[in-house]
Amino acid sequence: MITIWDFQILGVKFYDIINWFYIYSFFGWCFESTYVSIKEKRLINRGFINGPLCTIYGAGAVSVYLLLKPFSDNLVVLFLGGIIVPTVLEYITATVMEMLFHTSWWDYSDKKYNIKGRICLGSSIAWGFMTVLLFTVLQPFVMHIVDLYPVVVGKRVVVIVTVLYLIDFVISVAGATALTNRIQKMHSVMNEIAGILEIEGSFMELKEKIQEFEDSRAEFKEKILEFKQKYTMLLNKGNYIQKRFIKSYPNMKSKIQNRQDYLIELKEFINEKKEKINKYKYKRQRIR
Repeated sequence: MITIWDFQILGVKFYDIINWFYIYSFFGWCFESTYVSIKEKRLINRGFINGPLCTIYGAGAVSVYLLLKPFSDNLVVLFLGGIIVPTVLEYITATVMEMLFHTSWWDYSDKKYNIKGRICLGSSIAWGFMTVLLFTVLQPFVMHIVDLYPVVVGKRVVVIVTVLYLIDFVISVAGATALTNRIQKMHSVMNEIAGILEIEGSFMELKEKIQEFEDSRAEFKEKILEFKQKYTMLLNKGNYIQKRFIKSYPNMKSKIQNRQDYLIELKEFINEKKEKINKYKYKRQRIR
């Protein structure tokens, strides 16, 4: 009886594909987290989900291998194909995430030859070299890993990891959606007080005008205090997942008009709060 494990995609069993997918996703998480941690000079858990998996790497590696396997002996084709396939996947992933969460999670706008900040030439060329490395070093190593454990063990582990991944994914989606809603509420509160005070302007201009009203117009002090309490509550509100997103993706940008300033302020608030906590812990240790 043929099961889903025996189902073949481009001549490769689903059992092998799904095992490779999770192994590459873990390798991708290790690479991405290490690279960003070194760059930001602090430990960062990179990736959309909380667990140690960057599935865009798993999907990219498996897709590249399956599509370019017939050309495995031609390094030039592997390099060129390795530029095209992962770049297309990266662009599609960025586009979908922007559509779902109205936020760009990585941004290449400051890089040369980029397209809407979603992909750039330098990154694409790097994918080409990574593809050559995949066929010459990584794929044989990953296949060796899968051969080390019995098939029955591999099936059980895949089922467990898949269930945990799906749970983590749902939680992460809820966190990303809540972060988007949080920024929207910050914008709504700012608009509310701006309407009451009958003032207009950019984000920073509104903050300055609100402060001027608070300092000079006693009749608005109570209303402004109420506004500040709402706004501060939104700044403080948020769970671990939202904070991790902001820390893990320092280049995250809001794609909704007039929302980027709120995301920047949220980032600054979280970072300042973290610094205060670290300073407090340091003082406690010195006292002890």
